[in-house]
Amino acid sequence: MIFQHLSLYYPCLMRFKYAALGYSKRLNGWVNEKFGLARYISVMPGDTVRLEVFGKYLDPNSGNWTTALTSLVNQIAAGSGGSVIDGAAYSNSTTSFPFAGLLSTSNSTGGPKAYLNWLVFDRNYVFIPGKSGYQRMTTAAKEAGTDVPHEKLSSPDIIIGEPGYMYVYLSNEETTAVEVYFDDFKVTQIKSPVMQTDDYYPFGLTFSSYQRENSITNQYKYNGIERQDELELGWDLAQYRAYEPTLGRFMQIDPIMKEHESPYAWNTNNPIIYADPTCADSTQRANAMQEANRYVEQNPDPGGDGGYGFAGYHAGEPGSPIDCSGMVSQSANASGFGYLNNGNSTGVQNIVNQPLTQEININDLQSGNIVVFPGQSHVAFISNPVRDNDGNVTGYTLVHSEFSQGPNKDVNDRNNYYVKNYLGEGGSNVKYYSWDGPDLPKMNQGSSSTFIGPAPSPSITDRMRSTGAPLLRDVANIIDHLLK
Repeated sequence: MIFQHLSLYYPCLMRFKYAALGYSKRLNGWVNEKFGLARYISVMPGDTVRLEVFGKYLDPNSGNWTTALTSLVNQIAAGSGGSVIDGAAYSNSTTSFPFAGLLSTSNSTGGPKAYLNWLVFDRNYVFIPGKSGYQRMTTAAKEAGTDVPHEKLSSPDIIIGEPGYMYVYLSNEETTAVEVYFDDFKVTQIKSPVMQTDDYYPFGLTFSSYQRENSITNQYKYNGIERQDELELGWDLAQYRAYEPTLGRFMQIDPIMKEHESPYAWNTNNPIIYADPTCADSTQRANAMQEANRYVEQNPDPGGDGGYGFAGYHAGEPGSPIDCSGMVSQSANASGFGYLNNGNSTGVQNIVNQPLTQEININDLQSGNIVVFPGQSHVAFISNPVRDNDGNVTGYTLVHSEFSQGPNKDVNDRNNYYVKNYLGEGGSNVKYYSWDGPDLPKMNQGSSSTFIGPAPSPSITDRMRSTGAPLLRDVANIIDHLLK
């Protein structure tokens, strides 16, 4: 048929004779034919929606019509000649349209006021004008009986930025009757891989969460911790204790008691700086890195002539000779954790063999984790992991004490000795570890000795250092110096 986009007919016989039944949607602009087919869909961030419909309209000047078109229009009006009008008794489409007045088309130009329209709303049904729009039919679709091609009305790619809904519909908003025919109305929704979005306040309370319909809820949310919704608790249950994001407090005490804060405090009351995915102690790695940086800043021989990184220097304050395992262990002890270098083997092996030293994947690195190089010959802190757009770690800084250089920082740029010799070709042999967790009994500083039975009580100056407060640590150093 002349009004059907994909109709089959015999052009050599009669232009409008069907080879198969076909249909098109007519809107003539009168009160009960202003709004036609519609589609309502739910959308999520990242979804792409594409719309299209094909249409044409009758030349308003019937004097331009061909004889065949005049005959066809008369048959449609009379319901004869095999033509059927379905919906003539439908209710008024204008009064049943739910969103009148939202989309203004008054500035549009072209052919008849016939449109492909789309309206976008958020989940609270608030209209989003910037994502909504329309496409108007032009005079290219005017039909006078010569069977001009249908005009394709289509939208640009509509990229959804927030969860919500889209309403797509066809309309003829003429104030006088103009016969418009639509066919092959199509709505394509390309769903993004995003199934759920959760936004958080700094202490973990959600303020905007949405989930795609019929999807499985992801319970691992804030800091990657499992959210417990049973009995409407709303707690985050981590490895060592539970956290209540509404209060910003733990429900159990910190395994590591610190004099400067409540045992129920979360991230030292500063979740912008600190993270605590195990809920063991958020300040351990941060304090350990602070101490390691003191070793670097106070390296007495950065040129490397004095051998301040020689093996065997397991103990010593910043400014004293220290080897790689000693610097890591001393820094961990300054955080309040205890000495990592405990046991009867070499210093690096002692650190690796600690019960709470757990091997992790390179892409799970955080500042303050440690790296061990092949043969367990060297250990270093990781600082400032660099990630690509997919979250993969592509580089980091080593904070360590080298054999001849002493305490220093090396960027992972393949110029460093360990990077060139181990991370380049043999990177698969390099291993990464987390170490922070509930406190270990404090052991001797040496790499080859340990206590039998309970560890001795720490001195007052050791307790001052364990707070992590720089002022108390400096006072403790002064006291120890005066008592020598």
